[in-house]
Amino acid sequence: MVFTGQQDFEVSSRLISVPELGAGGQIGLYVGVDSRHLMRGGIIMGEDNFYHAFMTNHINGQDLDLQFSGAIPKTSNVKVTLQRVSGRYSLRVANQSRGTLDGFSIRVPEFLMDQKNLHVGIYAYNSRPDPYAKITLRDFKTSVWTNP
Repeated sequence: MVFTGQQDFEVSSRLISVPELGAGGQIGLYVGVDSRHLMRGGIIMGEDNFYHAFMTNHINGQDLDLQFSGAIPKTSNVKVTLQRVSGRYSLRVANQSRGTLDGFSIRVPEFLMDQKNLHVGIYAYNSRPDPYAKITLRDFKTSVWTNP
């Protein structure tokens, strides 16, 4: 199947083991056309020493339209899902340890409109240098739905 830029899709991953990240450290999913033009979200370590669900547009090195939500304990198993339905992007962060869900939908930037060559994936950033930090993923799934 060829992605034409018009289909809806979903990308998800379950984070089973998340290392202790420094403030601003984050793990999540992204969709974009290159490293300077993307939408990303997942969990980010706050200054309060809790993870928080978040979503942002990243344009030319700047985070715009940034959204945050409630605290997620560091021991949680988390499922992150990035989805596009009818041209609208959304992100869900499910705390599978507690059965809670945070969700976001933000402005769709022009660079994602009608793109036929999107890149999706998992990313991680740790502001605390730790060469032994390891993230355990349970799965990484992608689905593209064809329009009738």
